Amino acid sequence: MSSKLSQLCDKYQAIVFFDTETTGLDPSVDQIIELAAVRITRNQAGFLVLDEKMDAFVKLLEGQKLPDKIVELTHITDEMIQKDGVDATAAASAFNNLIRGRTLLVAHNAQFDLLFSRALLHYTDNRHRKAGRLRLYRQPDSLQRPRSISS
Repeated sequence: MSSKLSQLCDKYQAIVFFDTETTGLDPSVDQIIELAAVRITRNQAGFLVLDEKMDAFVKLLEGQKLPDKIVELTHITDEMIQKDGVDATAAASAFNNLIRGRTLLVAHNAQFDLLFSRALLHYTDNRHRKAGRLRLYRQPDSLQRPRSISS
């Protein structure tokens, strides 16, 4: 795995592994409630390093509450979000900073996480970061078989 990760770092300025927790399954109506990401880069000595990371609860829109099923699945509560959460603009700004440059985005459920991340960035008026094509790799052994999507 590390040799394949190293090969990817030769092709990209960074690799960002990320995950979202949401209020539901539809990015057009549901929201991200937690966004976590780590940015891996190669340092000047040639080693892969954890360059930056984020893990943020994202506050819900005014007056909204988490569905009981989401609390059950994620163990995230309204109180946690209210106490420790940031607004959507702050979360989008932090994520936007992590994905700067030629960055490969990697997620377990990539389509789901990308759609919600894109919705967050669009909602907060950071659309310019999602222009162009994203290369998705579904598993570590698929270096030679990228699948591209357009935003």
